[in-house]
Amino acid sequence: MMFDTSRLDTELRHALASFRQACGTLRLQPTTEIANPISQRLVEAERRAELTSHPAPDARALAPWLDALASERQAWADRLSLARLWHEPRPTSHHSGRRSAHQLRALLLAAPQRRQRSVHGASFAELAGALSAAHLRALQRRTDGDGAGLLRVAEASSDQVGAAAAELLRRTEDAARQRQHPGWVEGLHRAIGREADEGWPARLRPRWLAETFAGSGLAGRVNLDRIETTAAWGGSSFCRALGLLGVAVLDVGRPAAMPLALHQHPWGTRRHRRHALFAALPLELSFAHRVLGLGRHRAEDHRRTLAGALLCSLRLDAFRVVLAAAWPGGTVRLTEQFAEVSEQLFSRPAPPTLLGVLPQLRPGDGPCFIGTLQSLVQRDRLVGQFDEDWFRNPAAIGWLEQQDTLPRAEERLDHDGLTRLVDRTVRWADELLA
Repeated sequence: MMFDTSRLDTELRHALASFRQACGTLRLQPTTEIANPISQRLVEAERRAELTSHPAPDARALAPWLDALASERQAWADRLSLARLWHEPRPTSHHSGRRSAHQLRALLLAAPQRRQRSVHGASFAELAGALSAAHLRALQRRTDGDGAGLLRVAEASSDQVGAAAAELLRRTEDAARQRQHPGWVEGLHRAIGREADEGWPARLRPRWLAETFAGSGLAGRVNLDRIETTAAWGGSSFCRALGLLGVAVLDVGRPAAMPLALHQHPWGTRRHRRHALFAALPLELSFAHRVLGLGRHRAEDHRRTLAGALLCSLRLDAFRVVLAAAWPGGTVRLTEQFAEVSEQLFSRPAPPTLLGVLPQLRPGDGPCFIGTLQSLVQRDRLVGQFDEDWFRNPAAIGWLEQQDTLPRAEERLDHDGLTRLVDRTVRWADELLA
C-alpha cells in the first residue's frame, strides 16, 4: 500500500486535537453523550500493520501513533461511562444527602482540617468500590484489545521501568516518611503542597504566567489563555500550570515541515520531561525571590516544603508504575502489590476499594515517571550553563527553543541508565530536604 505520509500526519494531528477537545468537553459536561472523536478509517488495522513494517522512517513513526489512537477509540465508551459514574450522586454513611465521588475527591483535597479530610476520605472509600471495579474492567478491555500492557515507554523496557520505580520508592522512603502523617488521605493531601502557600497569587490566571516569564520572550510564544488553569488547591496547582506552559512551548517549537510523528512519540518521554522541567521551577531559590517575593529564609523554607510535596507526588507516580508492572500478573498480584506499596507510601495499607481509582492507572504513567527523572538532568544542564534564573534568560529560552526544533532522539535507556536517573533523583531529594 502506498502512503501519503504528509496527509496521514495532518490527519493524525487533527484527530489528536479532536480527541483532546472531546476530553476537555467531557470534563466540563461529564453526563453528556459525546461522539467518538477518532474515526475508524484512520486507525484501521491493515493500515497500522503496513506502517509498522514500512521502509520509510516517517511512515514507521506514524504506526505507534495510530496504535495509540486505535486504543483510545476502543476505550471511548468506557471513558464516557466512567465519567458518568464519577459524577453520579450516591448516599454515604458519613454525609447527609447524596455526594458523587468527584465531589468527595475535591472536598478531601481542599479541606483545610485533618478531621474534615478524614470524613470526606471515608465517604470516598465507601463509594470507590464500584469505581474500582469499573476502572479495572475498562483497563482489561483496553489491554486485551490492543495486545499491549499498561506499562509502555518508548525509551526503555517495561520490566526495567517497573524496577526503577520500585527502587526509587525504596530509596526515598525515609525522606518522605519524615514529612507526612500516616494514612492515604494525608498522603494525597501532602502531595498537593498546601503548606507551601506563601507568595502565590490569590487566583491562578494566565496573567501570572506572563509576568513570571517577563523578559524571556517565552510567554509570547504561546496562547496563555489556552493553558488549563484549574482551581488552586496548593503549590502543586501552580507547578502544574507551569508544566503545561512548558509543554505548549515544546508543541509550538516543532517546525511546520516536520511531521509530528518524528517530533514526539505517544509513549515517549519528551513532553513529560518538559512538563516536569517547568513544573519544578518553584524549587529554584531565584524563583522564590523574583516571582514569589520571598526573602532568603522564607524562600528556603518554601523550597523545602514544596520539595517534600513534589517528592510525595513523584512517589505516587512510581506507585502507578509499580502497579502497571504488576498488571500482567492478574488481579491477585495487582491487589497484593496495591496493599504492599500503599503501606510503603502511607505507613498503612490504603483501602482496597481505591485500587485503580486513587491513584488512577493510566497508559501514560510510565513515560510520565521516566520523563520526570530525566528532567533533573536537563535542569542541571540549564543551571550549569545559564544559572538558576534560566527561566528568565532569553539565551536559555533560545537554547530550549532550538532543541524543540530537532526530531525526537532515538535513545534507549538500559538498566545502568535508569539507575543513574534514580541516583540523581535521590540526590535531589536529599539536597532539597536536608
